[in-house]
Amino acid sequence: MTMLTLHRRFQVAAFASVFFVSLLAIHECLGRWGGHQPSVSSNMNLWALTRDRIKSGPNSRGQVLLLGASRMQTGLDPTVLLDTLKGNEVLMLAVSGGNTSQAVLRDIATNTDFRGVLLVDENEATLAETNSEQDEFVDYYHRSFNTERRLDRSLMLLVEQRFVVLSPGCDALRLWGGLIGRRRIEKPLPTRTSCDRTQSIRFEDYDPGTLNELWNQRTADNVNAVIDPDEWLKKVVNGWSDPIRKLRNRGARVVFIRMPVPPQRWRNEKETFPLGRFWNPAMEQLEVSSIHFADHIPLCQFESPDASHIASRDKSEFTRRVCEIIKNERLLSE
Repeated sequence: MTMLTLHRRFQVAAFASVFFVSLLAIHECLGRWGGHQPSVSSNMNLWALTRDRIKSGPNSRGQVLLLGASRMQTGLDPTVLLDTLKGNEVLMLAVSGGNTSQAVLRDIATNTDFRGVLLVDENEATLAETNSEQDEFVDYYHRSFNTERRLDRSLMLLVEQRFVVLSPGCDALRLWGGLIGRRRIEKPLPTRTSCDRTQSIRFEDYDPGTLNELWNQRTADNVNAVIDPDEWLKKVVNGWSDPIRKLRNRGARVVFIRMPVPPQRWRNEKETFPLGRFWNPAMEQLEVSSIHFADHIPLCQFESPDASHIASRDKSEFTRRVCEIIKNERLLSE
């Protein structure tokens, strides 16, 4: 191979590299110009990486674990929690769309020596569930999350939190397809995930028709199912009592939180699950502290544009009010 051939190959490789980097830079600028912000991929590996950080024994007393589903992931501000609860680390273990977090609580009770605080987001329906998507997250962590995947996700996280080009909803097909086909840059996806797994929702980025459809579905006056409160309570106690007892016996403190929904939706849900026959007896049987939004007027004063989640602009204030209730009612007293 002659020096001329080597030189030409080097030129081609250099040109291809510069061209590729230039395309990425243009894509990055285009995304940011369109209002996109860095957002990490919320997947099992990121959840497992967070699960990895749970400490054991006395070292875990300053940790606050957040369990539940999307309302927890979007509704509580870790910074406010740290400031008011005097913890040293908040770990978001909630799984959006994952239904009940019973499997995660059981995993923490059985496979760790955690002694800190657990804030658990559940509602009357999910309390009685026995299986959910979160079982798969726990199983993945113990069976499949190895050193290679830890390293890969950690490195990817460093890049994702800095560049829009890797964010969900900012792929080339969506961004350039919108620009070429409709002569506009597509809006960012409404939900953005931070590296700590907390999520924020920009309802202004929702398609108005989609948002209206969600509202109508969730607030519709559907025929409510008749649920036997005794059978429901039996399922709740059977599923939750053992892991809660294990956690309490070693000094961990558990608080269940029923996150708010708008009055139009709660009107239907409370007919199916009256507080006095469902939530309250369950908390008493489990001997656990709880906050139900319907018992606290300050938690009922937030908008929920999709009839399920509070707006991200209200997250900090909502968290402050939750913390005030926890402190005023001494819910974390040992």
